[in-house]
Amino acid sequence: MGPAASHVTVPVGTDPLLVLSRPMITCDGMSQWSTTLRRSGAGIPQLIQYMRQGLAYVSVPTERVPDGELRGQLLVPHCLEAALTPPDTSSSAYGFANVMINADQTDVAALVQLPEDAKRKLSSAVDDLRVVGGTGQTIMTLRAAQEFSEICIGNEPHKYPPEYNLESAEAKAFKLARLAPAAVQALLAHPTVSLSTVSSGPGAEIHGVLVPAVSCRDLLTKHDNLYTLARAHRSDWITVWSMNLGNPDVRPTLQPRYYAHPLQVLKGETAMAIQR
Repeated sequence: MGPAASHVTVPVGTDPLLVLSRPMITCDGMSQWSTTLRRSGAGIPQLIQYMRQGLAYVSVPTERVPDGELRGQLLVPHCLEAALTPPDTSSSAYGFANVMINADQTDVAALVQLPEDAKRKLSSAVDDLRVVGGTGQTIMTLRAAQEFSEICIGNEPHKYPPEYNLESAEAKAFKLARLAPAAVQALLAHPTVSLSTVSSGPGAEIHGVLVPAVSCRDLLTKHDNLYTLARAHRSDWITVWSMNLGNPDVRPTLQPRYYAHPLQVLKGETAMAIQR
């Protein structure tokens, strides 16, 4: 919705810019949902302008408060990511981590996703999952051993054969926290996401260094393929194929895929020249 700043009372009956789907209650008791939306070309500039000005917000209406019981401003965060892999070549375990830091550098959201297919799953139950700084200090704990059982693993059937798309449910760990300034600065210094399991002991079974998120990439879900990725970003299938290494038609979940070439501005180029 928009336009309105966070301190502004929105008039009753304000129409939304977009309507999201109804939430579904997941097996861990939390109300979580996601949706993909398409806006017509005429409406995109206004929506982007509101977001850049901090005037776009999400409103959650309920039966008790139809004009919105919850509300939060949409702001552009600082995004970090890390592919989580074993420290050696002893296994094919895999995971992917995303961390978002708000503009005020106070609130941090972290998400770690783990595939459950036989080829890439962990060797045993998760023992610990945390973000660790360069000197070994814990910046953020996502899940301790006794908490990880709360993760919801879906069992939705997949429409692609497993030999072409490593079909899997995904285990997810998510945490939203308000950190001290020193902890946020440590996050910006590219720390490690470390996940240990019962069998790995105190050492990490998979880990990865958090770096700025790469533009023009999508993290594939179990419903994606190169065709859906191309359609979603108004590209073509052969372009998407050519930009991704290996055999990109083999589509394991949680695999980052390019959908467009990131633009590299050369020395001396102007915005007007790029636009032309």
